[in-house]
Amino acid sequence: MPRFLRRLTGRFSTSTISPALVNSMQLLTLQLVDDPQLRSHEPQLLSRVLQALAAATANINPATMIEILQAEVLVSFYFFNRDRKLEGGYHATAAVSLAVACDLHKVRGVQGGGSTSPSSGAHYRLPVPADDVEEGERIQGFWVVYCVDRCWTVALKSQSVLSRGDFASQIETPWPIETSNYEQGQYPQALRHRNLPTVKHFLENAASNGWDRSCLALRAQVSTLFERATDLANQWNPGAPGFQTRFLALDNRIEHFKRSLPGLSLTEASSSQDDRPAQTDTEKLRCMLCCHTLVQCATIQLHTPLQQGQDPTNSRTLAAAIAAANLLREVDVRSLSFVDPIMGVLWSTISQVLIQGIVNLRRMRPRQSSSGRSATPGAHLPGEMVVTSALDCVQMTLEALSGTSPLLERELANLRQARFEMHPNV
Repeated sequence: MPRFLRRLTGRFSTSTISPALVNSMQLLTLQLVDDPQLRSHEPQLLSRVLQALAAATANINPATMIEILQAEVLVSFYFFNRDRKLEGGYHATAAVSLAVACDLHKVRGVQGGGSTSPSSGAHYRLPVPADDVEEGERIQGFWVVYCVDRCWTVALKSQSVLSRGDFASQIETPWPIETSNYEQGQYPQALRHRNLPTVKHFLENAASNGWDRSCLALRAQVSTLFERATDLANQWNPGAPGFQTRFLALDNRIEHFKRSLPGLSLTEASSSQDDRPAQTDTEKLRCMLCCHTLVQCATIQLHTPLQQGQDPTNSRTLAAAIAAANLLREVDVRSLSFVDPIMGVLWSTISQVLIQGIVNLRRMRPRQSSSGRSATPGAHLPGEMVVTSALDCVQMTLEALSGTSPLLERELANLRQARFEMHPNV
């Protein structure tokens, strides 16, 4: 950030920042300010951003490729947050294509040629990074793009360059460490020229090596589990050779990851001892809430086909949804100011599972009554109040944050409508 600000203000540097990046930053910032006069400039600024991106991608300059990549990510976040998902998906795909074309998935790996990349477009060789900070920016850039792609291809039910063939085995870029580590020259020597397939190794080995615990690294790992769980559920075929083995292996990997995540209270405690600004504490908490929610949603995605026709009181999907909702009791969501747009999608999934859980539990009342157990009209079954309370947590969170995001506003309206249709008092 200090280096970026010096360039932005023109101090100590003759290089200029790509207009596409500056304009995209301004565009996204308008989402976070409560000033109608400033917000009125949004359409014009969006037009400038899109024109700048079109000009930059039509005349590629390898020296500014990372900035164009950053701009594409910010614009995709803008569109997702505005609930314009198709446009968000378009710019997320553009970011993926740029990252792969620049071999960002092979930073510190074997520098392959364009033939190693599954993209059919151009291939660009970036200049050698000037120092650890610049290389760290490339490493973080790849993993940010990876996270966006893995989560939103699930949300949009779309295909990605990163899903073609066995692309995971080609990713050799190491997990990112914290930005401050790159700035202070604390890049682990063991990561230099380390050519392990990063994602493949993560899926097959539950043990942490100590270099993969930054917020962004955890976010990339749980995004991997979320996408893999969805993909395996879409291929649901218990009778197929090897399917049960793959299912159990992924289920165990997800559960191990849950246990390894630091709690949200621990995240806040460790952050409060940091000398960096308080904003960094909020960023860390925001990231960790996303990680915890994503891993519970990975369980929901994986187990949804398995739960069909099973006893709803013994549902892995319902338990995961309750656990995800209960996370919100540990966080003052208003202090977050905003959240990653994917959280709206995840909370929608969680609320759907909770609503179905209430419906299933209520269907059991006649059976409980016929078995001699008390079933006075309107009484809650064991567990129903727990599920309803969890649903309340999700709704209150959406209410607290909906003003920051049209996407969250729509998910809140959908939840209210679903609860009304189920029962006016639910």
